[in-house]
Amino acid sequence: MRLFSNKLFGGKNFYLLIVIAVVAILPIYFFGLPTGIDMPHHYQCALTYYESFSSGNFFPSWSLNRNLGFGGMETRLYPPLSHYSLALAFLVVKNWHIASWLVITFFTFCGGYGVYLWACEYMPPRQAVYAGCLYILFPYHLSQIYSSFLYAEYIGACIIPFVFLFVARICRNDKFWDVLGLAISLAALILTHLPLTVIGSVCFLVYGLSLLEREKIRLQFGKLACGITAGLAASSFFWTKVLQEKAWLAKSLVYPDGWSDYRLHFLFTPIQTYEGAAVYVYNDATSFYDLMLLVMLTCVLACTIPFYVRARQTAKNLQSVWILFGFSLFMTLIFSRFVWDALPLLQDVQFPWRFLTIVCLAGAVLAAEKLDILAEWFQNKNRPFALIIGGCLFAVIAFSAGRIIYNASYLPAETVSLMVKVKSQERGFAFWWTIWTKKEALLDTNKISAGYRTPEIETWEPTKRDFQISSGENENVRVATFYHPNWKATVNNLPIEIQSDENGAILIPVPPQNSTVKLYFQETSLQQIGQLISGLTWFGIIFFLVLQLFRAKFTSAKTIY
Repeated sequence: MRLFSNKLFGGKNFYLLIVIAVVAILPIYFFGLPTGIDMPHHYQCALTYYESFSSGNFFPSWSLNRNLGFGGMETRLYPPLSHYSLALAFLVVKNWHIASWLVITFFTFCGGYGVYLWACEYMPPRQAVYAGCLYILFPYHLSQIYSSFLYAEYIGACIIPFVFLFVARICRNDKFWDVLGLAISLAALILTHLPLTVIGSVCFLVYGLSLLEREKIRLQFGKLACGITAGLAASSFFWTKVLQEKAWLAKSLVYPDGWSDYRLHFLFTPIQTYEGAAVYVYNDATSFYDLMLLVMLTCVLACTIPFYVRARQTAKNLQSVWILFGFSLFMTLIFSRFVWDALPLLQDVQFPWRFLTIVCLAGAVLAAEKLDILAEWFQNKNRPFALIIGGCLFAVIAFSAGRIIYNASYLPAETVSLMVKVKSQERGFAFWWTIWTKKEALLDTNKISAGYRTPEIETWEPTKRDFQISSGENENVRVATFYHPNWKATVNNLPIEIQSDENGAILIPVPPQNSTVKLYFQETSLQQIGQLISGLTWFGIIFFLVLQLFRAKFTSAKTIY
């Protein structure tokens, strides 16, 4: 079985991709972490998971310290895999800078390796390795981590090649294990970055349809459906919460943010179409993405058209990849706005230029197809074309090194841990508050406010807060925790309905006598079912993978005997 073949985990191509990944991310080791507006959010989330790990809880429902102790929706509605990985790395090395570098380097290699394996479906490994290298070095891919520190999106961009790989294998081969591969990679993508999952879902559909064969369409469709269903089941512990609670997420409803308007982020849009304050979007972001797309398009076209023209060959072998490339490019442009306007789910992606991840993926494979004969062209009459192609490849690397990596703003390595400590004591993004929350709630950080009555805290954990309230007048006791419908309470062992104050903090009605209050966070029945389904699915996946390993070893031993 190819999925477990030792040839996939060795050889010069494997080690070349490791070297390219390490070199691409090495500046982070020496200069520190690239900064970005989302950096505090990612490290606050990672710290939440680390604190949960330390207390023996590997699946936190609520944060103990986030937003000055009020908690938030991040651990519930933000995909956990990228932050989980960072927290586990920190648990091992006890250094946020080194943990970040190790995680980013590892996933960078995974992204390049995934593209390499996908390209192997279309070309020999000696050519496919160029696709993996190009994907790692493409400016847009590196800009996700160096220019903006879109950490989770970058990790998702390193996982998504495996989904395309297994979609291709399912449509081209008849292997049950490719269905498992699709399930695992799709679940990993869902658990890493939702906008990329939406983008990927649209592109998987386009790519999959281009691969279907009339004679085998039922079998192919059936296997794809099984893989997708298993992937959804494996990740259901997360997306069930998203379905139930997305309407409770503040997003930009409480504090509007014009930056997130998808209509402002189409590429190659003339600056004249931006009005008033919206011009800053073009100057700060869109023009930069325009430039990166131009660099990438120049590289892809230079590495394909001369070979097709001079060698008089067609692109039939890569027809499905060209369709994917053209579609994803179209979705970044203003011409596709009618599609965005018609699909509300697509609008939640916020930035059309996020489709550049797919443009990079497909572009890397297309550009690599003929690069193995480039050296020959330097020795014959095609030398002028070889010089142009080589110059374009050099321009991509130079742009990535000079414009992306060199110009990045770095947080020195020795200050990373201090940054995490400081940000852990600050409020998080209002985007991840509940719809009931207002910033005024954070002005009073007293854990229990009961007027003239005296509170005595017995337990204060992420999902459990027990305390005593002395006798006095009837009071609504305020608890410094964001209101969320999953919070439940008992007073003197009797269930009582909690409320939200005018700023979104929890209020609990307490009678005049001495009272024992127990506040606890309870997952809904649907969420508990999702957790059960995920657990059973992962058990089944692991069982089949282990069984295959034993079968492979037994077959190998029998052959030797």
